[in-house]
Amino acid sequence: MKNRTHVIIFLMTVTLSSRVTVALLALSAVVTACAPTATLHVQSAERTLTLRVEGVTAADFVVTGTAEPFFETVAGTRVIPSLPPGEYTVTPQARGAAAVPPAQQADLRAGDATLVFVYPR
Repeated sequence: MKNRTHVIIFLMTVTLSSRVTVALLALSAVVTACAPTATLHVQSAERTLTLRVEGVTAADFVVTGTAEPFFETVAGTRVIPSLPPGEYTVTPQARGAAAVPPAQQADLRAGDATLVFVYPR
């Protein structure tokens, strides 16, 4: 950005008087000195959501949120990699006569998450 500012001022000085040239050069120094320093923070584009079921052999879930909704069958523990950061809702689906635990939220904006669903026996 510094170089662009100087080029514009240089082109303007060709047609202006010497007093204006001095004023523009002073303005260039002020603009350059006051330019903010930007810091870029890059977040990893992938998060991992781990689902664990207890009390049943396997369970079915619908996962909705930042990514496209998808269906997962979990037997024990299932790691779902490569999700974009965001908020997700994991909803257990009825399977047979077993009672279904409530849906849970996972916030993957700050990092990975693990949800545990306990089914009554």
